[in-house]
Amino acid sequence: MQPANIQLRQRPSWLATLDWASTVSGFLLLATGILMIINGQCSLAHGLSAYAPLCVGSRLSVQSWLAITGIQFSLLSTILLPHATSMTLSKCFTRAVETTGMRFDRLLNSLSTAPLSAQLRGSKKVIIVRCLVFMLSALVSVLYKFSFVSVDAQGMLAIPNGQIYYNYGSDGYPDTDPSYTEIGESDIPREYNYALGNGVPTSILSANLIDFLTVSNGSVVVVSDPGKTFERPTDLIVGPKVNATRLTNILNGTVESCNPLLYLRSSFYVLRSLDNFYGTKWPLVKSRPYNDGVRIDFTPWNSTSYTFNGGIMDITSLANGSLQAWVAGHSLPSQPQGIYDYRVTVNMRYCYGYINWKNSAVFGHFEIEDPTDIKCQAFPFDVAAWNQTLWSFNAKAFIQAACAGKTTIDDSFWTFALPIIPIMSDHSSVHKGFAPPGERNPRCNNIAQDSFAVAEGMIRASRTGMTRLGIGLQGLAIMTAIVAMCLILWPRLPLLTEWPAQWIALVEGLDKTVVKEAVKDGATGISVESKTVVFLSSSAEEGVAQNAALNTLPVICAGVKEVSTCKIKVIVPSGVKVNMKTIKVPTWNKCKSRQWAAWNCPTLKKPLRTCKGWTCIPGWEKKSRQVPSSITILTKEVDLCDEIRRALGKGLGDKFIKSAEAICGCFTRLQNFATTGSFTAMSIRGEMTTATTKVADDTLSIEKCFGKVSLPILNNKVDVASVLKSIAPWVIAQAKDIDLSVFQSLARVVAACQAGNCNANSIGAAVNNYLTPSFQLMEPPIKSVLVQWDGALTRIQERVKDINEAANSLASNYDIMRVEFDSSKQRICEELQRCDGQGVPRFLDRVDEVIEAANRLWPVRGPLDVPSNQLGKRLAETIQLRKDIKKYPEAAGLVSMIKQSKFKKISDIFLFMPIVQRVPELAKQIKNDLSPLQGIIKQYKQSSGEAQENTWSLSWSNIIWPDTELTSDSPEADAALIAELNAVDELVRKYLSSHLLAYSNGMVIMDAELRGFSVVNGSFAMETKVVTYNRWTTISIDMPCSKKETKVYRKSGLQKSFSWRTYFKCKVVPVTAYFPKTHVPYIRIRGGAGIDPNDQ
Repeated sequence: MQPANIQLRQRPSWLATLDWASTVSGFLLLATGILMIINGQCSLAHGLSAYAPLCVGSRLSVQSWLAITGIQFSLLSTILLPHATSMTLSKCFTRAVETTGMRFDRLLNSLSTAPLSAQLRGSKKVIIVRCLVFMLSALVSVLYKFSFVSVDAQGMLAIPNGQIYYNYGSDGYPDTDPSYTEIGESDIPREYNYALGNGVPTSILSANLIDFLTVSNGSVVVVSDPGKTFERPTDLIVGPKVNATRLTNILNGTVESCNPLLYLRSSFYVLRSLDNFYGTKWPLVKSRPYNDGVRIDFTPWNSTSYTFNGGIMDITSLANGSLQAWVAGHSLPSQPQGIYDYRVTVNMRYCYGYINWKNSAVFGHFEIEDPTDIKCQAFPFDVAAWNQTLWSFNAKAFIQAACAGKTTIDDSFWTFALPIIPIMSDHSSVHKGFAPPGERNPRCNNIAQDSFAVAEGMIRASRTGMTRLGIGLQGLAIMTAIVAMCLILWPRLPLLTEWPAQWIALVEGLDKTVVKEAVKDGATGISVESKTVVFLSSSAEEGVAQNAALNTLPVICAGVKEVSTCKIKVIVPSGVKVNMKTIKVPTWNKCKSRQWAAWNCPTLKKPLRTCKGWTCIPGWEKKSRQVPSSITILTKEVDLCDEIRRALGKGLGDKFIKSAEAICGCFTRLQNFATTGSFTAMSIRGEMTTATTKVADDTLSIEKCFGKVSLPILNNKVDVASVLKSIAPWVIAQAKDIDLSVFQSLARVVAACQAGNCNANSIGAAVNNYLTPSFQLMEPPIKSVLVQWDGALTRIQERVKDINEAANSLASNYDIMRVEFDSSKQRICEELQRCDGQGVPRFLDRVDEVIEAANRLWPVRGPLDVPSNQLGKRLAETIQLRKDIKKYPEAAGLVSMIKQSKFKKISDIFLFMPIVQRVPELAKQIKNDLSPLQGIIKQYKQSSGEAQENTWSLSWSNIIWPDTELTSDSPEADAALIAELNAVDELVRKYLSSHLLAYSNGMVIMDAELRGFSVVNGSFAMETKVVTYNRWTTISIDMPCSKKETKVYRKSGLQKSFSWRTYFKCKVVPVTAYFPKTHVPYIRIRGGAGIDPNDQ
């Protein structure tokens, strides 16, 4: 792979790269989520339901709250989750390219803006994360709609008027409101209901009459002092009946009418005669009705006694318009007729008032309550006129029906009959002359004017509550917001975003050929392919390599060869010297030579004067001169170790010098091994051959090389810890790790034996050296399974013994019990002659059935013999197998398996563990031996349980009623019968109860043991597996990078260049070398035993 470097001139600031959308969304979700959870605590949420309204805002509808939370989860799904994912990936990409580097094609293909086909060629983890985030967003977008539900709550509700329709009948009723039924409306005398049409019968009962007869209090209620009904003055309220179909939203509360409604208040005043106290004042009962009124004579039908011979009730009217009834019972034939027993005076008046109906969970319907009278009008009663109406005829008929079945003359005789008269009266005429008052109920002032009534109490679906799912989703939003805020505050900046301008700046630092190769197909939507590894660095960081190619391990190692000896010298420039030379240079000399000469030199006194002397003659001559001829670079030798210490610092330099051989020698060798086929055969497939043995030898020497310089070797064993952890119902028995040393010792003897040099002692020693610590690890989990088998087999064996003993007892006791029972039965039926009733024969038949049922159970002894004989053998084998867990294989067997090529790789190591083969074999034997018990349980369990239950509850006192069959004229005969019955009870307890209990309990426990025994129920499984984990070492430290430095020296008009190697501190491109994988053999056993707690 070719490395490339992206350089940043400066690190970007935190605020410059801050994701403001995520920050604002996260803050909003955090604040609103906390408020939502606090608000939802009042809802007593459970799953997808709630039992109480929200703390605040519960009057808002479910749709309103869903609209509010819809904004929340829109921010979560469309902004926060996608942005948080992008930030996470951005930071991970940044870390990767800053530390270990990242392939350029994987980086580009992993961006979210890449086509899907390209993303599939990128990082698989990235596309999985994006898919999971997308699914989470979609799931949240659906689930939040179940966050709120309508809940029942205390409150007030306005009941609107129904659709008023005009009553065209001639009965005098006003316009009809379907919210309630007027008193007496739709009573029997009505001939035709024009409002409802032909679909309604011409003769139907009124709601008041039905409520009175059924005692439902829906429209008729009796009002008096508590417990003094009809003993003190009592009012009978006959009022309108509310239409419950319009009040389905009211679970528990009261409904009060907004306008005054009409009702009939009948006041009852009762006087009763006591021991002829009023005999001198009260009239005698005569053959004619009292005061020529109306007599209602009632004679009970289907009466079996003569304690009540019926009664009479004389109806009359007083001058003040009151109704008066005189009540007396018929005298017996042997008695003369006496005075009346009761005198009841009834005053009736129509009233208007605000009607209350009450509903509760106890009643289950709406009951009328005593209203407060606003306006009343007397309703006079004239018995003569009343007796001429159809109302009278119907009332007398219903009075006869109401008193049917009465067996005594008391209050209930007339209280069931007399109220029918005011109830079944002509109420229609009052509407014409008695108008309602105009005032409106003050309680309805705050509701709509067209409301029929106001309801208070528990209103169905009147408020909004938050479900447990809604609270959970708010918690998810809070968690996501917290994670997003942490990502934003994470010190590592999200450098590698998908902003095109940023990528233009970053790509500027890459080699143009690298960019050209990477994006040659990108414009057409094809995935990028490039083997270049890119690194991210900043020019502001001290010591960062100026050339990305210099900080790779091969280049670094090439510059520090044999540095560990500290004998290598490097030449560096120390100065410059100018070389001179002598040359002849032509020079003009003004006085090259002299000669004697005369020349005129006149004066004033001597104009003809001449002078004589030496004069200079000029000319060219050659002179010698020193001029620069060349430059010599002065150098000096510097110790390479000193150069490294200067570049890295003394401490770090000494450490590198010490570990240079391991880094540049052993590490590189390990990298080269990892590319060979034999390395793969050993690491991945665990093959044991001569070639893999050499790999083990070489990698062990490399590991020792690393150990000398304390180069850390890492592993990911923690990643396989979950695989090696026992999680019910599986038990994990882990063997010793097969690391390099174990693999080397096993592979050597195997390879030698495959080559024909089999040494049984060497093979046995190598295998046993591995098995010894492995058995120490594997023994506890395997033993825990076998201990459960041991316990289950022991308990099953004990139950089989109990059942056999109980069956033997039942078989031996049958004849004795049959004789004794037949004898007792003969004495009861023939001698005492007490079998002609119902209880005694029924009891004796039950005893006979129990005896025969017990007799059908003892044949279980035969089928139980075979499995009971085998249980002891299997139990002994299980105990012995627990002792043999650490049993070693024989050396001869090991040699034979290797020669037969059965042991060729690590996964074959289980062939050397006898326990691995013996456990499944024992499980199969146990299953075969215990299978017959399942058929026995199927045949006898239910019948034994029924027989035991029938025996346990069998007693003559539970069947025979003493007041019907033990009430003969002879106490001695009754005592004899009781003695015989007690003897039969004792017979059952003595010969059956304890044995059937042991038999039945044995069957139940044995059935539970078999159903909980994995070997029997088919859940047993045993698997041999091998899991691997990696070991590696990564070099990512400051190291001495080197580069060729060239300098041009200039002096005296001359120049010369000199090149030498310089060393500087750099961060090596992180590189990792992997050792062969470490193999961990383990066994998975699903083999529990014991009674399921649900069966206990």
